[in-house]
Amino acid sequence: MKISNYPKSSYILSADGLTLEEWLGIESIIDLAGDNILANLQFIGDFAFNNCRSLTTIKLPPKLSAIGIGAFCLCSNLRTVIFPENLLKIGEGAFANCESLVCFNLPDSIELIDKYAFTGCVDLKSVTMPEKVTTIEIATFKDCVSLKSVILHEGVTTIKNQAFWNCQSLEEVVIPFSLKSIEDFAFIGCQSLTKLLRPDYVSIVENLKLKIDFFYTFIGDVEPDSTEWDYMWEELAKEPINSICVDPSVCLNNNEVYEYMGTFYDGEILHNFRHRCHPASDDKFYIDIKPSEAYLVEIEEFRK
Repeated sequence: MKISNYPKSSYILSADGLTLEEWLGIESIIDLAGDNILANLQFIGDFAFNNCRSLTTIKLPPKLSAIGIGAFCLCSNLRTVIFPENLLKIGEGAFANCESLVCFNLPDSIELIDKYAFTGCVDLKSVTMPEKVTTIEIATFKDCVSLKSVILHEGVTTIKNQAFWNCQSLEEVVIPFSLKSIEDFAFIGCQSLTKLLRPDYVSIVENLKLKIDFFYTFIGDVEPDSTEWDYMWEELAKEPINSICVDPSVCLNNNEVYEYMGTFYDGEILHNFRHRCHPASDDKFYIDIKPSEAYLVEIEEFRK
């Protein structure tokens, strides 16, 4: 009879023993690969290790194929993850806000890294994407403020909305020839990004944030209930395209309304709003609103 190195009170498994549904232990170092029972796991369930703040290092089992939604979310002291060679999927928000995660090697077997997977990993320094990943999903590396370099292999076709939002330290990205689309706000707030490189490390664009419209500089967010907050929504309501709406400040349509996306510098300071399904077109729509004079003075004083 096989006996686990960890007490049964430390974990909950699915009925077939293939999914780790919840980890209840307080160990700082966990070796699932070296355990007589847990080495056979194929799935880490949704939120299985969520908020395990004692965890610093984990070695995942060799037969693991998928990591579930939020599986390691908020493991704020997790520094090292050893992935198995046959892993196929990292789920939505799987390592979100793992603030101490510094580096890892992603196996080339991975086919999908879902949205928000590594958002808020503020200590992460570099990433090389697996060769089978074709899409960098929404906000995958959002707010990874220490991330300096990213290598995307040939085969990547799309970088989605907010993929590298606010990666303030990002200096260069190696872009494959296969890339076809970079969506809105993919690199907003990447004020250090100045080089876009081909796989042969030939620079194809210098000073990106000055030349390409999705490299805005993020200024910040207007505080709700402030004078500027009320002002920009009032100005939004005055825009001609919104006049067809019952309430032109929100333009309710198919349960979608305007969202304030932040304030950015793109030659001038602008408040940006997005509507996922604007009634004028039943499609996604972005609009910029000029700030009040008082707000511009406030920003200028702050920058001094």
